[in-house]
Amino acid sequence: MSNKLLLNPSALSFPFTVLVLAKRLPDIDISFDNTVNSAILHINSESLSTVDEILTILGKKSGLEFDVVRGEAFLSIANTLPAFTSFNDLVTAFDLLDDHLAFRTFLINKDLSLVDLVLWGALKGSSKALGVFKNNRHVHLLRWYSHLENLKETQDALTLLTEARSNNVRMSSSIGHNESESVKAKSNKIAGSFALGLPGATEGQVVTRFPPEPSGYLHIGHAKAAMLNQYFAKMYQGKLIIRFDDTNPSKEKAEFEKTILEDLELLEIVGDRVTHTSDYFDQLYDFAVKLIKSGKAYADDTEQMKMRQERMDGIASTRRDSSIEENLARFIEMTKCTVEGQRWCLRAKISVDDTNKALRDPVVYRCNITPHHRTGDKWKVYPTYDFACPIVDSIEGVTHALRTNEYRDRNPQYYWMIDALGLRKVTIWDFSRLSFIYTLLSKRKLRWFVEQGLVRGWDDPRFPTVRGIRRRGLTVESLRQYMLAQGPSQAVVSLEWDSIWALNKKVIDPIAPRFWAVEKDGLVKMQLNGVEVKEVKQNAKHKKNPDIGQKNTAYGSIIYIEQKDALSFTDQEEAGSFIYLP
Repeated sequence: MSNKLLLNPSALSFPFTVLVLAKRLPDIDISFDNTVNSAILHINSESLSTVDEILTILGKKSGLEFDVVRGEAFLSIANTLPAFTSFNDLVTAFDLLDDHLAFRTFLINKDLSLVDLVLWGALKGSSKALGVFKNNRHVHLLRWYSHLENLKETQDALTLLTEARSNNVRMSSSIGHNESESVKAKSNKIAGSFALGLPGATEGQVVTRFPPEPSGYLHIGHAKAAMLNQYFAKMYQGKLIIRFDDTNPSKEKAEFEKTILEDLELLEIVGDRVTHTSDYFDQLYDFAVKLIKSGKAYADDTEQMKMRQERMDGIASTRRDSSIEENLARFIEMTKCTVEGQRWCLRAKISVDDTNKALRDPVVYRCNITPHHRTGDKWKVYPTYDFACPIVDSIEGVTHALRTNEYRDRNPQYYWMIDALGLRKVTIWDFSRLSFIYTLLSKRKLRWFVEQGLVRGWDDPRFPTVRGIRRRGLTVESLRQYMLAQGPSQAVVSLEWDSIWALNKKVIDPIAPRFWAVEKDGLVKMQLNGVEVKEVKQNAKHKKNPDIGQKNTAYGSIIYIEQKDALSFTDQEEAGSFIYLP
């Protein structure tokens, strides 16, 4: 019998430590089964079903010490943690742990032990404990917890569990309309996480798309949309399309397409296909003609401000009941972009006074004499985003259109376009728009700062662009975790930058090499008394993570310090092991 570990991903008290230990061992096959109680290990022709037995044998195989005597106090906290009902009990236990870890990396040894993982697993499984962490009172305990959480084996194990829970939810959702009330309640409970998945999604058939307009550089708001599209495409082993929405030649440039692809690479996002809305201009034009011939679109020459007011007040345009022949003739004039044609636009004939103003006969085609960066002078009329997007989504095989809930009022318009043209259905999935306090995300306003020379460029570290935040040091992993941590909440809130940088620190700290440096200008040479030895030693680049490697450190009687430090010394002042000699 092969070594196999069975875990129930839906267990109320999930054995996180068991999963992490098993993930550290390449000869253990991990499987998830909703029918097992908690954990079952088949190893060496034996079957173990208690967590303590499994921990002992997996810990021994992993080479991790399980010193029950020295770790008794910590194991006691781990075992009794679920019984803590009051906030004060948790704080008291955390105070003890925080004091113990003030000058220690791990609980009982200089290296990771099984005691560390057992306590970490207990904390991980306690929502109350994690809630207390948020007050940042126990900085040493939080540092220890974060270090264990960000170990590669831990992250790999948690990723495996997330995928298992996602698959479990998708299986539950396939039960159908007659599912029991308990299953419904369970699904609603999980709805606070992206693990809920996409509605109606099928493994291997999901197609998502990220449709940026090539009119500027990507910012952190775009990053959320791009990452979510990639996340769900991978989750269902589907495909991601990068599509440039190039329907407005007045604002778009080829150079922005290049920079957007570069920005996506900075985010480690690569689409399975790269397309353009302009690839479908011929088909889109034919669909506009079809809309006219079916009596579902009409040409209108109402002045822009008056049209806006009529839509607001629910007043029908005087051109709304024009004949199909008249509308076709005027659309031909628009296509030629004659002086007469430029006065007109094409509007969908949906409603005059619908309570949803997005349905009040929106514009679907308009004239533009600016040459297109891809098609040149071929076209003089261009579709609006609201007309082109649902059509191209349907043509390209997109199954789920992910977009921010600021478009929610336009979702009925999206579905109307598909129904009116008899196209394949696409499911819209909304998520909240990302917003940060004191932060501009408007490409137009950001461009003003660049053009006025107030910043160094689109990659200025103060900018919320992808290039700016990456240049400032934000890692892709922390950005991804932050985006997914928001969940599918529909609430529009202004977030604090502090939280994302705190998460970034958690990702970087365990793997960042440590180096010392001084400013070159104004260096002060110092002589150390009683030091003759001159040698070079190898020291760890990270004292808590030897895997990062070694660095050469020179030792001798001459050292250099920065000018501002030298100015703080007085004559004959003793500073550490050396004396300042003016």
